Amino acid sequence: EVEDKLPVQSKDDVLATMRELNMLSSSGKSQQRASLFHKLVSETLSGAADEMMKISEWLTWQTLFQCGTDECTSAIMQILRTFDESAREADAIVYALSLLPHASPQKVRDMLSMAQNKQSKSIMYALANTVK
Repeated sequence: EVEDKLPVQSKDDVLATMRELNMLSSSGKSQQRASLFHKLVSETLSGAADEMMKISEWLTWQTLFQCGTDECTSAIMQILRTFDESAREADAIVYALSLLPHASPQKVRDMLSMAQNKQSKSIMYALANTVK
C-alpha cells in the first residue's frame, strides 16, 4: 500500500523523472536512486507508459509492479494490450494480477478491456477471478 502518494503529475513530469533516473548510473549519482524511484512510483500514470517504455523497459516494469496503485495496474494492462496475441507472458501477468485482493471498479474495467482484446483461457479466468 502506498502511504504518501503524491498527486498525479503531468506526463512530462513523469517522463522527466524517468529520464533522470535512467541517467543516474552514468552520472555517478547512484545515491539519489531511491528517492527518485519513490518519486517516480508515486507519480506514475498510464498516459506516460508508452513513453516510459521507450526510455527503459526494465525500469518501467519495475516501477509499475512496485507501485501497486490502480493507476499503475491500468498502465500495466495498457502495455500488455500491445503485446502479440500469442504472447504467453501477457497471459501470465494478467492472471497474476487477477489474484491480487481488493478488486476496484477500475481493475474490473481493465480486465474487461483486456478480455475484449485477447480472448485466451487465462485472460477469461483472470476476468472471472477479478469479478469474484
